[in-house]
Amino acid sequence: MKPDYCGRMGDALLYTIGECKVMLSGPAEHKIVGWHFSISHPTRNPTWEEQRDFRYAEIPDDVYMVSIMPPRKEYVNRHPFCFHWYEAGPKFFDLKTGRPTS
Repeated sequence: MKPDYCGRMGDALLYTIGECKVMLSGPAEHKIVGWHFSISHPTRNPTWEEQRDFRYAEIPDDVYMVSIMPPRKEYVNRHPFCFHWYEAGPKFFDLKTGRPTS
């Protein structure tokens, strides 16, 4: 499945992929936190294939992406069918230990 570009909202780039909506980090956010996207669907969780297809279509292949499950006390859910993906890998984490780099 191929994403369709829909425009911008502030710095974020907006896309659809199938029935899902996606917000991708724009240049300002990208400079601070790296690549980030959120993908949502109005009535169900986005499928693995929808998430995967967007990631590989819009984010460079040499970038590691992760979805984070925080401690329960820090968990926030503002949309019942939304997932967030963040840039990780050697730029942010030691690949041998999994610990953040300083």
